[in-house]
Order: sequence, then structure tokens, then C-alpha cells
Amino acid sequence: MGTESSGDRRDALRRLLNHTSGTPDHEIDERETDPRFLVAPTRQDLLAWIATNHRIAPPGRTWSYTSDGFIAAALVAEQVTGSSYGDLIRRELAEPLGLDHFGFELEPRAQAYMNHDGRPVPVPAIPYAWFSGAGSTCGTLGDLAQWWMVLRGGRVLNAASLAALMTPVTLRAEGATAEFPYGLGIRLGR
Repeated sequence: MGTESSGDRRDALRRLLNHTSGTPDHEIDERETDPRFLVAPTRQDLLAWIATNHRIAPPGRTWSYTSDGFIAAALVAEQVTGSSYGDLIRRELAEPLGLDHFGFELEPRAQAYMNHDGRPVPVPAIPYAWFSGAGSTCGTLGDLAQWWMVLRGGRVLNAASLAALMTPVTLRAEGATAEFPYGLGIRLGR
């Protein structure tokens, strides 16, 4: 995102959030943890990992779920604000909205297990930073419910931004229209 106009950058961010960037999700073998994922990544580590993904279509031509878009959007937010993603969540959302158990890297963390020949085997914990904007924000059921009500109630976004967030992706090609159940970073129940 170096020499593009601000409109091009906004379009690129929109495509990252609505899964029309032209890249699929990374394939990760959950049975085997890559050792690099056991150490918290730097910004360069995240960008390098995203760069390993291949393009399956030109941007805006197809819909394909990808967590990379959320990770990239979090990196953009960090660069623009000079704050970490976790600090942004805490300072801009959790604290002002009174969400006491909502944030990034909440502890204690549940131990994950996998079935190995009928026995539970612990899975090593991957640092939250590998997922940044892609599902690393968590909270109690009460705080998540309150977050949803506050979001839908217009206390976080203005009406136009909330409408954009909640509008499903529509792609048109060769006279056909396809609608996908995602807005800007949010799965819709349609």
C-alpha cells in the first residue's frame, strides 16, 4: 500500500475486510504446530506470512474467506495510530464502554487438546499476536453481548458506518449477482 491513492487504499482495506481481496485463507495443519508460531511475531513476521498466500483472483472479483485481511487491517490500524492492536481495543472500546472482561490476550487461557489415538494431547498455545485482528479479541459472554448491543445501538459507529458494516457483500459478474453473508469484518445471519 505504498503509492496508491487514498481511494485505492480505502478500497483495498474494504476488500480485506469483506473477503474480496482475491486471496484465500492460509491452510494450517492443526495436528502439527509450526515452531515459528510458538513465538510472538514481529510486524515483519506477520507481513511475511501474509505475503506467502497466493492470489486466486483479481481483487473484487470473487469472495473467499481469509483471516489475512483482518490481520492486515489490524496492522494498518497500528501503523496509523502508533498503538498496538491490544491497546487500541482496550483504550478505544473496552474501557469507554465499560467492558471489564473484553480485550486482547485475556488470561487465564484455556488449554486446547487434540485427539491422538484416543487420548487427549495438549496443543501448544500460539501467541495471540499471530491472529491480531483475526479473532484474537475475546471476552465473557456478558461483555460480548453488551458489545453487540452497543455496536448495534449506534454508540460506536455512525449510521453510515454501521450500515456499511452490516451490508452483505454483493459481486456482479457476467450479468449474475451473488450475495455473501459477510459485511465489513462481520458475519451476517442471512
